[in-house]
Amino acid sequence: MKEEKLQRLLKYVQKNNPYYKDILAGLQLDTQAEVLEAYEKIPPMNKEILVENYNGLISSEVKLEDLIWEHTSGTSGVPLKMGKTQEERSRFAFKLMKWRKKHFGVEMGDNYGYFTTITEGLKYYEDRNILFMSEINLDDASFDLYYELMVSKSIRWIFSTPAVTYILMNYMKRYNKAPIESLRYIELTGEQILPDEKEAFSKFFGCPVAEQYGIREMWAIAKECKHKKLHILEDDVLLHYGKGQKTYVTALDQYAMPIIKYEVDDELEAGETCDCGCNYTTLKILKSRALVFLHIGKEIIISPILLRICITRLIYEHNFNIEQFRFEQHNYDDVLCIMKCSNNQHSAQQISDKLTQLVNELYPLPDGFKINVKEVDSLVNFMKRGKLGYFVSYIR
Repeated sequence: MKEEKLQRLLKYVQKNNPYYKDILAGLQLDTQAEVLEAYEKIPPMNKEILVENYNGLISSEVKLEDLIWEHTSGTSGVPLKMGKTQEERSRFAFKLMKWRKKHFGVEMGDNYGYFTTITEGLKYYEDRNILFMSEINLDDASFDLYYELMVSKSIRWIFSTPAVTYILMNYMKRYNKAPIESLRYIELTGEQILPDEKEAFSKFFGCPVAEQYGIREMWAIAKECKHKKLHILEDDVLLHYGKGQKTYVTALDQYAMPIIKYEVDDELEAGETCDCGCNYTTLKILKSRALVFLHIGKEIIISPILLRICITRLIYEHNFNIEQFRFEQHNYDDVLCIMKCSNNQHSAQQISDKLTQLVNELYPLPDGFKINVKEVDSLVNFMKRGKLGYFVSYIR
């Protein structure tokens, strides 16, 4: 099936996608051998190439007003936006729900809690059976609200990162909160988690805990089964492993803004077989992206995602020409943003003032807490193995 999907995808982009049309010009795609030969000729794509070719990556059959834009987390220091049609998003979501139902008994209409980035100062909002809760607000007062909402809505499952789930667990322990009786499943994404930590979650919350591995550019790449193995979703994605532990992924069903042979930030390899009944190849994550927390003084920790959101707003809403950025925290009362700008008409102080204003709109900072900005010509010296890391904390 994946060979046929790859053939269909390449034929489509050869005809309808400006970026790939030039690369595949004149190539025959009628046999599997021709398809594989053409696939080999497509150069790998990374975040920088994607940013430089946004317009060329939107297929000519798609109307801009039909795209729903999603912003990536900027883990590598390069914030991205990806467009998908509602039909694509619905199709991807339906496939993921089929997996959850098969392995963990989750039904399509079950109420669930989704910890995610929420802007406009909201702590939560509800949309049909989904309770969206803000990852930005992770203090005790916010969790008082989240806990009561999850209990009152009889949440059946939670979608979250390991870090936020860890804070939720500690909050419930600290205040001796009763278990969420309706909870039957927790799904984790965004960070790697140790087996012992996952087992601690499962024991505390009294339900199975499984991982989803994916990237916002193309959603899920692998899902964990009931036997605790990650399986590559081979009907939807194609993975291949290059030199220097590089992994490249192709979304086989993504046509509005297709990306082929896209470099993944993490180090991956194919794993052993699994006897859960799923024929998909298993996946091992050798080294993954990590999320650490932003300290607001000595007493409060919050997700650094709000910093990434505000940088994204500076770029896309206020036209600040920021090419790359990296936040560093060395002290409890300030954070440093190191950035590379192009043709920027703003001083470092102006950027700092605007960034502070945007952060305060999402999370009021205490008096004395500072966001400092330092402009540099290059951030190459900050990279490790080609990755930048948008937030690094030097606080123990």
